[in-house]
Amino acid sequence: MAWLESLPARSRALLLVGMLVIALATGAFAWWATRTEYAVLFSRLNETDAAGIVAELKKQKVEYELDDGGSTIRVPAQSCTTCASR
Repeated sequence: MAWLESLPARSRALLLVGMLVIALATGAFAWWATRTEYAVLFSRLNETDAAGIVAELKKQKVEYELDDGGSTIRVPAQSCTTCASR
């Protein structure tokens, strides 16, 4: 790595910053590409209805998220139409 040591300090700093930018961009892309997109399955539910639907989703082993204080149920987008039709 003699070539690295022969670079001026400013060039080494710019090289390091460039490598960090590439690493951060790669990490951000990996996060974006692997995240699960959720879609609303039901909204404006009361507690009883939400609890019944959540129980059924658990029974069917479907991932879900609760939003709006538990009145909205979201599932992975690819599961949304499948769950609603069951």
